[in-house]
Amino acid sequence: MQPKTIVALFLLMACCACVPVEHDRSPQIPKMVADVSSFHTLGAQTIPAQPDNLAFTFDDPQLQALLTHGLRNNPRYAEALARLHKADALVGQQRASMRPQMAADGSLNEAQESRNIGFPPQFSNFIPKGLHSNTRVTLGASLDADLFGRNRAALAALVSEAAATSYDHHQAQLTLYALIARAYVDFARAIDDEAAATAVAALRQHELDLATLRRNAGLDDESVVAKAMSDSQSAREAVEFGRSEIAIARYRIAALVGEGPDFGTTLAVPTLLLPRNLNEQVGMDVIANRPDVAAAKMRIEAEASRVKAARRDFYPNISLAALAGFQSFDVSQLLLGSSAIPSFGAAIHLPLFDSGRLKAAYHAQQADYDAAVEYYNDTLIGALQDVSTSLSHLHEAQSQYTTALSNVQQAKRIDDIANDRLRAKITSQYAVLPTHHALLDAQAHAADARSSLIVARIDVLRALGGNLTQATGGDKQ
Repeated sequence: MQPKTIVALFLLMACCACVPVEHDRSPQIPKMVADVSSFHTLGAQTIPAQPDNLAFTFDDPQLQALLTHGLRNNPRYAEALARLHKADALVGQQRASMRPQMAADGSLNEAQESRNIGFPPQFSNFIPKGLHSNTRVTLGASLDADLFGRNRAALAALVSEAAATSYDHHQAQLTLYALIARAYVDFARAIDDEAAATAVAALRQHELDLATLRRNAGLDDESVVAKAMSDSQSAREAVEFGRSEIAIARYRIAALVGEGPDFGTTLAVPTLLLPRNLNEQVGMDVIANRPDVAAAKMRIEAEASRVKAARRDFYPNISLAALAGFQSFDVSQLLLGSSAIPSFGAAIHLPLFDSGRLKAAYHAQQADYDAAVEYYNDTLIGALQDVSTSLSHLHEAQSQYTTALSNVQQAKRIDDIANDRLRAKITSQYAVLPTHHALLDAQAHAADARSSLIVARIDVLRALGGNLTQATGGDKQ
């Protein structure tokens, strides 16, 4: 064996000897979704969890148009989309760096050679005098052999990171849907509140008119009129407050879809339909497919690939290069065979002594992997809590809405009886006012409970990743 070969092998062995143990410390282990205790709380899975704007529309065409508009114009969503495009571009950049590279170069300059650069005097007559052209044209190619897979590991990391960014994009879409839908429900709630306040104001004005008539007839004193006047004024202020809330809700929706406040003034009255049923069985694969959980998992894979790439830094790196071209002091002789300057060869990089830099970088990357695992574990636990809490709120909202509907029916029966007694002249018009107030209060509470139920459903949709089985038709918002 040639001495040069023996030296080369020795250097390779010396390099590989500095590679750390594969697992020189115990890495963190991500939690398995099935191992997290939540079956009794969430039940078995029957619901897909993919973002779907139809699940957020509640059969309201205007809301569906707003969701689509928001995807086109919302700046934060556009930012998330730009990050996705960048991640895809980085994958393409890394993949291209692993393929053969080729470049063409050319140069032409005029220069005078120095006659005092160490040549003996007898050679001075051979040195060109005056300005002469120096022309060079080359075509070079190179390839990183990547014998130990460092570049492949870096590519795998970027692919996983791009997948995580794609899930981030879906999460941004899901969040935008939920924000727009909730703002739209608040808009509908504000309209209901203003309508209820207007009805109360009309009843308070009627009560004031009756109190004035009774005072003039000597049946009541001035204090009754003063109280009725104060109640009427408060009711009118409530109407103004309701109108202000409607305007604020309009401006909020406009901002969420990336438009100015004038856009909000064009919105029509919502026509939300409350679904009649809801399949609320949830399983572990739904939680695992939530965009934020899936993104965190993909980032574990990305960090694992980066750990592998950091480990490959301890191994030799070999690159191949070839060059073909021509160089001449005279342009007319540039393409002659005697002007050719072909070359080819290989370059090797041996990280022999680095004062612990590579090992420190390797341990830092292992720490990043551990951090990614813990972030995933935290995201998973948070997702389970989010789903469980949103389902609890949904149950509570459903119960409150059922109770509110029952209260409306009861108040309606009592008001009907009072109206019948009034028509039969058994009681006075002034005496039936409390039943009218009770009915208006019950109707306002029912409208508010219906809005709260839709908001609770939106939260469940968001928590589960976007899609639930929704029955068409139902109560109008």
